[in-house]
Amino acid sequence: MNNSLLAGALMLVCHLSHGQDTCLVMVEELAKVYSGGCENGFAEGQGEATGSTDHRYKGGWVHGFPQGVGEYTWPNGDRYQGEWLHGRREGEGTMFFADGTERAGAWKNDEYIGAYTQAVHVINSPAGVDYAISQQGLSRNKLSIQFYFQNQPFYPVDLELTSNTGIRFEGPNITGWDNVDFPVEFNVHYTQPSRGNSPGIPVSFKARIEKPGDWWLILGRK
Repeated sequence: MNNSLLAGALMLVCHLSHGQDTCLVMVEELAKVYSGGCENGFAEGQGEATGSTDHRYKGGWVHGFPQGVGEYTWPNGDRYQGEWLHGRREGEGTMFFADGTERAGAWKNDEYIGAYTQAVHVINSPAGVDYAISQQGLSRNKLSIQFYFQNQPFYPVDLELTSNTGIRFEGPNITGWDNVDFPVEFNVHYTQPSRGNSPGIPVSFKARIEKPGDWWLILGRK
């Protein structure tokens, strides 16, 4: 199957799932139902689209094309997570094939061009919440996570963590995984507090670290 998204791309009207408006989606395989941001009649910002043949995409959009960071799923079960440009795989990303194999690395014009050149690849970053990832040394294969609010550490009560490797640990205002067999891909979900009576901010952070070492992730908001 040819996974190129631009083959036969047309300017198609995709009806929003809430039925209020229409948005143009410029990829034929996705132009059935769209839910998300819309600007000047085009899919824009964050959104999700499905096509009549079970193609699915969720992530960033620019002028009707997948762009930024997003996940695309093909009808045969193949799946790509990573960066997009004008409807093509472009930048860093991972192709997960239905047979269980993976191809991670750099992509150009929808084609795989080689293995990763960077150590850290942020797949999904939260809006309105700062983050920093740093390597503290090579003595341990470990990933530690700390959370901050108004420059003070805190521990989210609704924290959910998943990882493809490592042994989970917890301490005072810190958590993560020890004995990590890199590369590691992990997800962090929690609610970030807000000032005053404002509702908390749902945070969903996903990243992949390629190189071994003692890594730290700081998530929070001043």
